[in-house]
Amino acid sequence: MQNIEYFKKRFYLVYDFILEKHGLVFLIEETKKVFDKAYDKKDNKVLKKIDKEIDVWLREMFQPLEKKELLKILEKELNDNNDKDFLEQIGKNSK
Repeated sequence: MQNIEYFKKRFYLVYDFILEKHGLVFLIEETKKVFDKAYDKKDNKVLKKIDKEIDVWLREMFQPLEKKELLKILEKELNDNNDKDFLEQIGKNSK
């Protein structure tokens, strides 16, 4: 598992994207509360679960054009090989 700062940045990139595209979404807001609490407590178990949930969001929640846009944001902002395979996977699913 990557460090918690990486997960925080990744979570907030997705969170901000959802807010921009869809406004406040109850599920996302509740997840943010849990994420923030786990982050403050440095609870890696909960952070890891939320990170896996973000992966599901990336695969299932967005329209193809949104997925491509978010993919570009994640690639640019994270600039990290740890996400490369996953980003390529969701990129293939957005064509």
